[in-house]
Amino acid sequence: LLSLAHAAHGKGRGLARAREANGHPYPALSSRELQVMRWVASGKSDWEIGQILGIAESTAHFHVEQAKRKLQVRSRVQAVGILLLAGRL
Repeated sequence: LLSLAHAAHGKGRGLARAREANGHPYPALSSRELQVMRWVASGKSDWEIGQILGIAESTAHFHVEQAKRKLQVRSRVQAVGILLLAGRL
């Protein structure tokens, strides 16, 4: 299982590099969006992120939604996956 995970990760990183090399770079996220997405990657809810960063839960949710929109994905998991593969988290 570990070998499979390493292989999948390596393939995903290669795809991410190929995407950027072909002129389709991932969109830039703001520093706050990246900060919030790092907490999302660690499993925190919008409420928990708000408490950690000293912002409203709705503001944390807004940043997550903006990141998802920019990355053109539907879920938090997809957004984290893309950011991890792109080496941005």
